[in-house]
Amino acid sequence: MLGMSATYVGSVLNEYKIILSRVAGVIIIIFGLNMLGVFKIGFLFKQAKINYKKNSAVPYYIQAFILGLAFVLGWTPCIGPILSAILILAAKGDTIYYGAKLLAVYSLGLWIPFLITAIALGRIIKFTKKISKYIVWIERVSAMLLIVIGVLLVSNNMTMIVAFLMQFMPIY
Repeated sequence: MLGMSATYVGSVLNEYKIILSRVAGVIIIIFGLNMLGVFKIGFLFKQAKINYKKNSAVPYYIQAFILGLAFVLGWTPCIGPILSAILILAAKGDTIYYGAKLLAVYSLGLWIPFLITAIALGRIIKFTKKISKYIVWIERVSAMLLIVIGVLLVSNNMTMIVAFLMQFMPIY
């Protein structure tokens, strides 16, 4: 729904497309630079910690819900810049379905790794310990991709990239 509404708002603001695209590009570049650590935007790094104590008086499903809620809130600063970039791209789309597709793929990209992790938890714990030393590099690559997308938007070259990539997508 968020992607569809972003696309609708984008269609209303279509006459300001180039200016808004450049502003969005600058914002995405700022998010990328923030992720790289060039500077810090304070509110993006705020944390809330919950001290969890096992309590048999509270049913396990409520404990699981609270733990899941805490996990989601903890990930919000990590996914915020990426989700913002996707919403900006959705707003630039021509149809509501474009935004819906972008957000659906993004959601699958979040959901599938969690599903795989839940299915293969023991192996995943060993794997994450092995790759933990590379997390910084994964974040840096993600930040650089955000910066590249921002530069493409500012320079009004994103449409060329999208047109190139669209030739590989099936038409619905």
